[in-house]
Amino acid sequence: ASDQVYDLAIDEPRSVVWAATGAGLSTLALSAEGEPGLESLKLVVRPNPWYTERRSMLVVSGIPRYSRISILTVSGEQVRTFAPRENSSEHFFWDGSNSHGRACASGVYLIQAKAPDGRFFIGKVALVR
Repeated sequence: ASDQVYDLAIDEPRSVVWAATGAGLSTLALSAEGEPGLESLKLVVRPNPWYTERRSMLVVSGIPRYSRISILTVSGEQVRTFAPRENSSEHFFWDGSNSHGRACASGVYLIQAKAPDGRFFIGKVALVR
């Protein structure tokens, strides 16, 4: 495994993320069996790249109400999960911390929102510390 990620590509019909890393090509399946694919449902992530010294919060837009939000590494490791909630502004803010409240390392992260109807929304961000 490598922490160096050079590029990401999303294969929407197959719901797979491809990552070009220092150790070669990696894949991450984003939908479980029986669940719908991505269907071009992309989140808007700003700023990107995210320099945390310049802006303390990442803003993610386009999230449906009551979605379960997960932050993942490109290798599929869950960094943090947020319970479904009312999201009247369709915006989500992340401070770059993991589930233990510690700052996440520089790298590429995936933001996944699972809507109540089973649709997946996905975004990616390059976090730079």
